[in-house]
Amino acid sequence: GDRSQANVVAHEISHSWCGNLVTNRTWEHFWLNEGCTVFLERKILGRMHGEKMLQFHAVGGLKALKDSVEEFGEDHPFTQLVPTLKP
Repeated sequence: GDRSQANVVAHEISHSWCGNLVTNRTWEHFWLNEGCTVFLERKILGRMHGEKMLQFHAVGGLKALKDSVEEFGEDHPFTQLVPTLKP
């Protein structure tokens, strides 16, 4: 096919690879599993499409992060690395 969904497939494959290696203690530590998965996803995309594609996705991810922090604010619960989920 056109590989338009290759990043989604790479992300889900990455989950299967690191799912047993990185298990979050609680949902407050979910960022650890997702961070490992995104790292592996970008490595796969880099192998498939080259270093420029890997860097393109990394820059896009950084921009999305900065935009979210700007939108919600540095002190908002949505922008905390380890959110507090206790009632």
